Amino acid sequence: RLKNLVSFNKVAFVAIYEPFMNMNKIEGYKRYLGFQHCMTNSNGQIWCFWKGLNHTICIANTDQQLTLNMKDTPSEIGTVVMVVYAKCTPVKREDLWDSIANLHNQIRGPWCMGEDFNVIMDPDEKLGGLPHRMSKSMEFINCMEACGLSDISFTG
Repeated sequence: RLKNLVSFNKVAFVAIYEPFMNMNKIEGYKRYLGFQHCMTNSNGQIWCFWKGLNHTICIANTDQQLTLNMKDTPSEIGTVVMVVYAKCTPVKREDLWDSIANLHNQIRGPWCMGEDFNVIMDPDEKLGGLPHRMSKSMEFINCMEACGLSDISFTG
């Protein structure tokens, strides 16, 4: 199904979270999906595939994120793409917030973040169960505000 979606929509970049595959399988998936380039984060829980953008460099790679400076030519500024798959517990996410803040101070130019932060910014994002205690989200909210990042939402 992913191959059909990529082909039909002429997608140039795809990130897959938790592929449940050994990292050595990524090259085969790259070819199968029709991409030219691929990379995983340090623990293999994020797989990124892209076409073109032949001068893409990795500027950060941890167990919770993969950050790429994607550009066509060596001289252009490029667009920084950060793909995040955060840990489930607040303590384990602390390194991620520090990493985002550090990158914010280094990035010049456009910055896009695709994510699964495993935390919410607004109680309305939670469906069912016990009410969310916003104190659990404060470090995340503070990080987003300090870096000037905002949620552009999605439909679908």
